[in-house]
Amino acid sequence: MALEVMTVRKIALTGGIASGKSTVTVKLRARGYVVIDADDIVRQLYGKGKPIYNAIVGTFGNEILDPSGEIDRKKLGALVFSDSKARELLNSVTHPIVEAEISKDLQEKRLQGENMIFVDSPLLVETGNCERYDTVVLVYVDPQTQLQRLQSRNQLSHDEAVLRIKSQMSLEEKKAYADYIIDNNGTLEMLDQQVDQLLMWLRQPD
Repeated sequence: MALEVMTVRKIALTGGIASGKSTVTVKLRARGYVVIDADDIVRQLYGKGKPIYNAIVGTFGNEILDPSGEIDRKKLGALVFSDSKARELLNSVTHPIVEAEISKDLQEKRLQGENMIFVDSPLLVETGNCERYDTVVLVYVDPQTQLQRLQSRNQLSHDEAVLRIKSQMSLEEKKAYADYIIDNNGTLEMLDQQVDQLLMWLRQPD
């Protein structure tokens, strides 16, 4: 008798800087759902001698290291947020590493019996990976709200915040790639309601 193959629904969660994607991730996990976070993977592989560290230092040299030999995030950030070619180069050497880890994690979760897995991927659209997922969910805020939240959260000047936002594809452009949009311009209570609405929508039969 043939073995039954369990269907796993892979749902990409994307957005932009300060759009609230990480908050949605927290809320999904609190409801018992698995979320694989691309940023968590980067942090795990960022330390000295690890794959992302080696890729970045091999590309940009020791000039982006601090005195202890770790990557100086401020130096690297200043470089990639002001130079689109440097940013593209950074993504080209780090993103394949992150994608390989996401694929490995997805396989592990499938074997553990999970049938609905979220992947928090901030650069999903930019890297052309939407088609790898069954559903793409965008966490959206309007430009002014995004700017204000980023300035407040990261203690950035207006110009610094604008530069970081402009380094990414706009949320308006990303709408065209989304199957479902969470509007995060309101309160946390309103966001809670929208997360529940998303889960109800995802549970509907095809």
